Amino acid sequence: FLMMKYPFLILFIILCVSCNNSDLKTIENENFSISYPESLKREESGENNTLFKLTPINPDENRNYIESINLVTRDYPDMSLKQAAQKLKKEVNRVGVITDFKEIDLGNSNGYRLEFKIIFDEGMRRYIQDYYKKEDLVYILTFASQESVYPEIYGEMNTVLESFRLK
Repeated sequence: FLMMKYPFLILFIILCVSCNNSDLKTIENENFSISYPESLKREESGENNTLFKLTPINPDENRNYIESINLVTRDYPDMSLKQAAQKLKKEVNRVGVITDFKEIDLGNSNGYRLEFKIIFDEGMRRYIQDYYKKEDLVYILTFASQESVYPEIYGEMNTVLESFRLK
């Protein structure tokens, strides 16, 4: 009945649902994969030892700090992921205010999530760091944002963080 009465509406809904993920790009190598929207650009300069950095293609010019997601690794050969996450949490606690710390489960990539804030001259920044471990390496996936824009961009950026998978 619906198909006869609203054929174009049904077709439009089907097309929207099927095309929903088509605007995603993926970074993939032998160790990990992560998906991100076309509204972010990918940098692989290696600056600050990052494996990649994602930033908005067209950031708001009025922002003092441009949000980003980046990935770095650190070598922790004699520690479990939990021990490494606790150590990283202590390091952050020296410079910032921790707002949450919890274990996360993203399918095949279990890890820890640390959320914190740091005050800079230009204002408060909010961070999310997700920690994952493969062999001796801890993968540290960081989302950084100005406090003022965090609520409006959290959903999209968290979707990117949650797409991260170790192989």
